[in-house]
Amino acid sequence: MRKFFNISLIIFTISLIRLSESVIKKIIFSEVKYKENEIERLKTLKNELEKELTALTQEIDYQNLKKEFKNLKDFYLEINRRDKIAYLKIEDKVLKAMSFEIFQNDNYPLPMGILQVIMKQETTYFQIPDYYYQLLGKEIPKSEEEKIIKNGLSPYLLSLGEKLIICGPFSQDLPKDLVPFNALIFSLDDMKVIFYSLKENSKVLFY
Repeated sequence: MRKFFNISLIIFTISLIRLSESVIKKIIFSEVKYKENEIERLKTLKNELEKELTALTQEIDYQNLKKEFKNLKDFYLEINRRDKIAYLKIEDKVLKAMSFEIFQNDNYPLPMGILQVIMKQETTYFQIPDYYYQLLGKEIPKSEEEKIIKNGLSPYLLSLGEKLIICGPFSQDLPKDLVPFNALIFSLDDMKVIFYSLKENSKVLFY
């Protein structure tokens, strides 16, 4: 009887220990899970605050930049890349609002801030490099003229430097993977207005 009691006591003790271990593990797991959730919550909050701070900083920068343009006597272009809207302005008065699309080369980030028109081209010429014909398994044209796509980058092109151009729609014959810069693409009618309104050294506010 005593032996049976001792065995029962041992079994009970082992069961109690296992139960205690299970309870402790659950408590530890619960604590770890809580802390993991808390870490994720704080990370999310941090990201949201950083986004808000970035937005506020950009708005402050934008307002400061606008001050420089407020009394500008020449035409200038204000470009909102988030909304893809450009405004042709003079002395902070909107003369025309125009939508555009962004063609972005993965190798170059879009610039921000005050840019200016570096060069104007009423007619553009885009030359297809020899290696491109080789990649396609095509014969390389013998004359240079055959390699050139007239208005491949559209007529009425403005270069802003910083690997960025403003232009009309690309030609359908233009292999877009050969375009070595970023482009803001407007309708041809809007591009004509921009082209004849802005001159070399005209200001462009890009934000």
